[in-house]
Amino acid sequence: MDRIIVPTETREVEVVTPNDLDLYKQAIIGLESRVAKLETTTPLPPPPPPPVTLPTNGDWYKAAGADGYFIAALHPINTTGTLHVWASKTSEERALANGATRFASCWYNAKSFEVTFNYTGKVTLYFLDWDRQGREIKVDINGQSFDIKEYTEGKYLQVDVSGDTKIVVTNLLDKVNATLSGIFFGGPTTNPEPPPPAQTVMPNGTKLKLLGGWAVPANSGTNPSLNFMVRALAVKRESDKLKFATGWGALVEFTADTPMSTSKDIEDWPWLTQVAVDNVSYKPVQDDPLDTTVTDPSPQGVEYWDDKVIRSGFNTYAAPVPNDPFLIVRTKLYEADGKQVADTEGPYGFGGGCQMFGGGIVRLPKHIADEYFDGFDLLLPSGGYHSGQGSTAGAAAMIAKFDKLAYKTDPAFYRELIRFGNFGGTSKHDRERRDPNYSTPVWSPPPDGDIGYWAADEVLSDGCFIDHPKFKGLIFSCAIGQGPMNYSWQTLTFADSIKLYMYAYTLEDMVKVFRGEMKPYEIRAQYIEWINPFDFRKFDKMFAPVGLKFFEGKLYVIFKWARQRHIESTPVLGVFELE
Repeated sequence: MDRIIVPTETREVEVVTPNDLDLYKQAIIGLESRVAKLETTTPLPPPPPPPVTLPTNGDWYKAAGADGYFIAALHPINTTGTLHVWASKTSEERALANGATRFASCWYNAKSFEVTFNYTGKVTLYFLDWDRQGREIKVDINGQSFDIKEYTEGKYLQVDVSGDTKIVVTNLLDKVNATLSGIFFGGPTTNPEPPPPAQTVMPNGTKLKLLGGWAVPANSGTNPSLNFMVRALAVKRESDKLKFATGWGALVEFTADTPMSTSKDIEDWPWLTQVAVDNVSYKPVQDDPLDTTVTDPSPQGVEYWDDKVIRSGFNTYAAPVPNDPFLIVRTKLYEADGKQVADTEGPYGFGGGCQMFGGGIVRLPKHIADEYFDGFDLLLPSGGYHSGQGSTAGAAAMIAKFDKLAYKTDPAFYRELIRFGNFGGTSKHDRERRDPNYSTPVWSPPPDGDIGYWAADEVLSDGCFIDHPKFKGLIFSCAIGQGPMNYSWQTLTFADSIKLYMYAYTLEDMVKVFRGEMKPYEIRAQYIEWINPFDFRKFDKMFAPVGLKFFEGKLYVIFKWARQRHIESTPVLGVFELE
């Protein structure tokens, strides 16, 4: 490049000659090549994310749960621990969140328990000493050991695991127990909305959808405890209000003065109002030979019949004269001034033996009675194991004519519809079927493949006749023993654990028995596991559906021991739609 000095100017000027353009072009091409090469080079990895800070309360989703989670109160997991729910609805932030609700719950054992699963990645555990007992525990996870102390406000533990994982939680103190409240997989996520409640699927695909309900007072005035209520539930509409009758040891009437709550949380359900009680034991009328020393007229079953209230009763170990079961009919529970009246009709007795049919009372819809059962309109459904003589290896049901009842009802006006053999010593062919998931049975043959046989399994509810377009028939709520059984345990069904089932007998099969086309012990139910519609505790022998009634197209169900009140738990009355 030549440099030319122009005398008349005071600055230097560079002049590019044509030969120099090639040099510039080559320089530009080289620069473009280097830029292109830089653009195609793999970028440097981003800096690692800052470590996740574990929450100081029950907001677990801020640190974990993206790959799934288990909250003790809500989700079953493979564990040897026992579930306990301290609080199903609380505003305390140390309880684990699930949507807008917080749950204080745990798996626990006095000594130690295990939890097993398969997962690779970060696992976060949450421990909570909710009732402030000063718990101290040791946690072993695939060879790693951690001591957890002072966790009344909640404490998290996060570890890496790979594949099959076993967690062992051990109590370090002689008092209280070891607890674990939640397990969460992966990194942070969002606070999930609670899943929709599961539904029991009835025969023909009909589902039970929980609409809401009321709470039932356990004690009020002269009302004895309803904690251990069994079977009884009747429903009618009176002056545009729903009226219910139920009880145990006494018959109690309630009205729904407040509309049903549609909340999914039973703590929000309003209380029914007690309006009457009948807690006077049956007294024999003049010239009545009934021996009251063996009479237990507790309302094992109850039904409204126009202006009458029918109660059924049976004695556990001895059949009263003339026969068992028997019915007591009252036209009133109270006079207007509140005094009880002696208005008893009956007792009305039937053959059939102790416990076979004493318990439930069902008034059949008139069109069903007239069309299918020649006007027989009264069902007496019971059966199952109650202890003592006469228990049956399955549910039971008798049908009768209400207007033909007598102290010794003429056998022409009642007959058996469902009647299996006795609980012990009966051929397996004369027993009702059940799941085969039991071992070391008491009074029952061992299962045959996928078929099991009834023995000490129990009918929890009075029978309930469903008159719905998708299903017509008789249903029962039953407790079915699971796993090993031992008479000396004296547990419900003598089993280590139970499952709750709905047993459903179709109208078609009931008519076949009534017409003599099928024997009462040949009828078979479709049995369906009851699905818990609530998300706060699991079904067990204390929290179970024990009273059923189909009324105005809806199924009303009494669940005992549902709401905790001081030293007692109170029942709730749930309302279900069949869809």
